[in-house]
Amino acid sequence: MTDAIFLSAGMPDPKRGPQYAKTADTVAITAAVSALVHVTLGRRLLVWGGQPAITPMIWVIAEGLGIEYGAWVKLYQSKHFKDEYPEDNQRFQNITYTDDVGRDREHSLQLMRERMFSDFNFTAAVFIGGMGGIVQEFELLQQLQPNAAPLPVISTGGAVLDVAQRMGSVPADLRDDLDYVALFHRHLGVSAKEMRYRSPTEQPPAVADRLWQNRKPSSRQRPPAPATRGANNGPGWLSELLARASQDEGAASTTAAPVEREARRPTSGALENLSVDIARMVDNGAVVEAWRRFQRGERTGMFSGQLYTGHGRQTFEEIRRRYRAEPEFRATIDHYLRNFEDLLAETNRNERDGEQALDLLTGDAGKVYTMLAHAAGRLG
Repeated sequence: MTDAIFLSAGMPDPKRGPQYAKTADTVAITAAVSALVHVTLGRRLLVWGGQPAITPMIWVIAEGLGIEYGAWVKLYQSKHFKDEYPEDNQRFQNITYTDDVGRDREHSLQLMRERMFSDFNFTAAVFIGGMGGIVQEFELLQQLQPNAAPLPVISTGGAVLDVAQRMGSVPADLRDDLDYVALFHRHLGVSAKEMRYRSPTEQPPAVADRLWQNRKPSSRQRPPAPATRGANNGPGWLSELLARASQDEGAASTTAAPVEREARRPTSGALENLSVDIARMVDNGAVVEAWRRFQRGERTGMFSGQLYTGHGRQTFEEIRRRYRAEPEFRATIDHYLRNFEDLLAETNRNERDGEQALDLLTGDAGKVYTMLAHAAGRLG
């Protein structure tokens, strides 16, 4: 069975479950679901029985992350509720429908839950807000998948309070830590250094191969810089993308798909090649000073062509031109930038003096980010 994380969440209805609505914090429920989606999508498969108030929220966040929603989120719904399906259901191919059992609500839900818990191997189960169904899912999960780690986010209130009571012993941070992003990173074992991938098929099996690389190039490791026009200088995905600029339209059309697929699957080797190439094009002292000024609050004048060597400025202009002109190239760059910004945000969250963030921004991966973000117009 495929490994996944199970989500059991819902907004309590004051009419159907007033006892749950009384303790529920709808703002906290929304924040917790958003944080879980932010931490997991593009990194871990997320499975749940879609609740109408939550499903659209997950889709919107997934769209903003630049990943394939239908590949990373698997929904289960019972045909008993076919008249209540959200309109968004028709847009995706990620929903498994289970039979309506004798037009009985509880029996139909039981069948749906049993199907969920038999199709996947859950490493963890996250419980947020909700009503009685959350308790039922917790109890069934305990029976069918006792090795799944239950994570009731108690601060969201609702039926999660009953789940926590049944568990007895619950880690203190699940009660009072409102930094849900950090909370899920810790309890789900998902490193902030893990990159996101558009689909699970593009994700390397080993976690170590998914991590951002931030290695300093050795004096012996000095490959030629990537060409801006006319030659292919090796396996780095930026080198391949820039080399395509010299091809005529007919040749480009025949190579676009495999090259773009490689760009969307940034393995550690490709990132290392790219980092080493760009590290040689960026003036280390200039980039350190630029980011120090940025951290002090300055927002103009730090990022200019003076950051780069002569060849670096040529490469920068080529990236900028193609970013503006080619939608697929732009999507590839944006995907890289989003991954790096996720890691940077998590680094900033866990420190006060900004030194770790500066180290990240001025290391090899940070130099890649600086040039690409600058070319994309994000740095002025």
